[in-house]
Amino acid sequence: MEELTGDVVSLRRRMDPESHVREECRLRVPSMQQLAQIPKDINPRGYSKWPLERFVRAAYEGDVELLKKMLDREDPIDGYHHDFNEHHKPDGFNALHVAATAGQLEAVQMLLDAGADPHVKRCMPEGKDPREGETAREMADKHGWDDIVALLKAAEDKRPRGLYKEFGPNNNAKLWPIDRPEGLDPEQEKRAKAAYRKMMKGLPSKEDRLFYGDLVFGVNFGTDPRGRPIQKKKPVLNGLPAAEE
Repeated sequence: MEELTGDVVSLRRRMDPESHVREECRLRVPSMQQLAQIPKDINPRGYSKWPLERFVRAAYEGDVELLKKMLDREDPIDGYHHDFNEHHKPDGFNALHVAATAGQLEAVQMLLDAGADPHVKRCMPEGKDPREGETAREMADKHGWDDIVALLKAAEDKRPRGLYKEFGPNNNAKLWPIDRPEGLDPEQEKRAKAAYRKMMKGLPSKEDRLFYGDLVFGVNFGTDPRGRPIQKKKPVLNGLPAAEE
């Protein structure tokens, strides 16, 4: 990679010996150490940056500080703007399932308060009957978490059952009404997206923009930082300026 970077700069100088390529404009190839530091569990987009895998893992680990941010859908960045009941593939568990299995009582309570459905069963793999999928309460009971079992039993009694997919790759998935896709409140989403737009920087003015060539090659035949045009220098032949075409 380093040899490639050097070759590009050398080639540029051979093509145009009079050019002065600024150090900050040279092609840089990230090292393996730099690539290893890039978080693998964060979406590249700014809005709703956390993926499903990280949401489920926060519930499993009982990371209540991060989970509290994710469950706040008024937050356009750290808020998780998807279905809280979505199954993580290929295991087929959702956030409430893994929190109940791991004995994370506080995480279970937070998910229920945020609207997670205790009736959702595990998504069963191909070849298994979806009706054999267990609920979070049944999983907690299997692992001996009596306090979580009682909490989920009370939630099941209080909350009526919804509609769930009965077959296919996404079996046992919760089916939401058309006006609440993924269980999201449209008005709440409007507020979150409006808050996100306020965080975004606007495009720079013409005076603040540099010509593309200045950014890439260190030369500028377009406009200066104040937007004034820059005249291209006429080539010199045998000590005399070349005639204009």
